[in-house]
Amino acid sequence: MANIVEAKGFKIFIDPGAALAPYRYGLPPHEIELNELEKSIEKICKNLNDSNLIVITHFHRDHYLSNDYCIEAFKNKTIIMKHPEIDINYSQKMRAKEFIKKTKDISKLIFTNGEDFVFEGIKMKISFPLWHGSQNTPLGKVLVILIDDEEQRYLFASDTQGPGDDEAARWIINNKPTIVYISGPPYYLIGSIKGVEEVENGEKNLEKIFSINTLNTIIIDHHFAREKNYVNRLERLRINYNQKIKITDAAEFMGVERNPLESNRDELYNRKLHFSKQ
Repeated sequence: MANIVEAKGFKIFIDPGAALAPYRYGLPPHEIELNELEKSIEKICKNLNDSNLIVITHFHRDHYLSNDYCIEAFKNKTIIMKHPEIDINYSQKMRAKEFIKKTKDISKLIFTNGEDFVFEGIKMKISFPLWHGSQNTPLGKVLVILIDDEEQRYLFASDTQGPGDDEAARWIINNKPTIVYISGPPYYLIGSIKGVEEVENGEKNLEKIFSINTLNTIIIDHHFAREKNYVNRLERLRINYNQKIKITDAAEFMGVERNPLESNRDELYNRKLHFSKQ
């Protein structure tokens, strides 16, 4: 979900992070995934250098750069982040503390759990903490970001997973965005971490978002795209709703080839075994 928003010549980088699932299908990241991760981090570091403002919606490792990845790129930057001590679960709190320790002397840090800002004539509205998926999930809470440059109202719905919680859906709908980028329902987790009803509630809330009368584009990705053949679900949504709004994923929106490596990790390993037999 690492996401760059440019408006009026002002560049905002939301959630500058990338990470790999430690295990999928019982397998660790494939060599191809590790190579792509390295390329992604290089792109993130370059774009951090070029950004005017950085926003971190929550402290999961795929949403901010942990360890010592290009810490210098945060130098002299303003970083708006989810409050590291209030309404935050333990693991995010510890990660936030580690990140702050590395950046507090080189960056301007702003902690928030819901606030309005104006930068260079661009309005930014930040939600109060909303659940990372369904209510009371142990994964904690995230911030949702609305950016308004008077031409478009762009909403970044972070890891709301659908949204899986009704309160997150209401916040999104009430703020009347024109473009939404959202982590869709995590169908791939059904039967392991998520129950069917939880994911179906995320699906119902996503359908409610389609009814926003100002909406012209919705980009559904992240958890949604971790399911094999997620494109089939995307196509079904288009059949029902695409006459009103553009429904797409991040790759298609950017005009690049889809390359969902994690959801096909088992096939990457099988391919490697096949090649080794030749």
